[in-house]
Amino acid sequence: MLAKSLLSSVSLALILTAATAEARECKPLHMDMGPPAQPAQYHAERVAIHTWERHVLELHGRDFADWEKAESKKITCEKSGEYHQCWIEGRPCR
Repeated sequence: MLAKSLLSSVSLALILTAATAEARECKPLHMDMGPPAQPAQYHAERVAIHTWERHVLELHGRDFADWEKAESKKITCEKSGEYHQCWIEGRPCR
C-alpha cells in the first residue's frame, strides 16, 4: 500500500513538472552590453543585466524582462585600464 502511494506521488510530481516545462515560453537569444565605465566587475555585471532587462522589456514585455528566468545565460567581462565592461546574452523566458 505504501509503495503504491509513493508511486502515485512520484507520478503526480513528474506530470506537474512536465506541465510546467511545457508552459514555459522563451524568446530568441538577446545580446547586450553595459557601458565601459564601471570601476568594479560586480557593478559592470549589474549594469549589463539591467541594460539587458530594460531592452527585453521594450522588445517583449514585462513577463520576459527578468534575467533570473532567462535560459542560456552568459556574461563576459573585460577590464580596460581601471574600468570594466560586460557583454551579456540570454534567452528571455517567462
